[in-house]
Amino acid sequence: MNGSELAELIKKTLEDYKGQAVELIDLQNRSSLCDYFVIASANSEQQAQGLAGLLEEELAKIKIFPRVKEGLESRRWILLDYDTVIVHIFHKEERDFYNLDKLWQAIPPKK
Repeated sequence: MNGSELAELIKKTLEDYKGQAVELIDLQNRSSLCDYFVIASANSEQQAQGLAGLLEEELAKIKIFPRVKEGLESRRWILLDYDTVIVHIFHKEERDFYNLDKLWQAIPPKK
């Protein structure tokens, strides 16, 4: 599975599990960090933790596991690093504050 397919699968999975305002941001020509961000909001800390857990379970079924997991204790901004795709699951207030969607979309592609 390539990065684009993985990003689409993650986006669909988060939407299926009721993630809010799920966005896929293509970073292929903008960053060396990863190829894609998938960003989703949750209405509560419990929902954020639940979305992260369900996503991990679904991807584990096809032998895809995160390299890094952060924020599972605070449950306000959870990050799952799948190498070419980094997933951000935010509590709504944190998403509004950090505004990664607009920040990364405003970065022009590398030439």
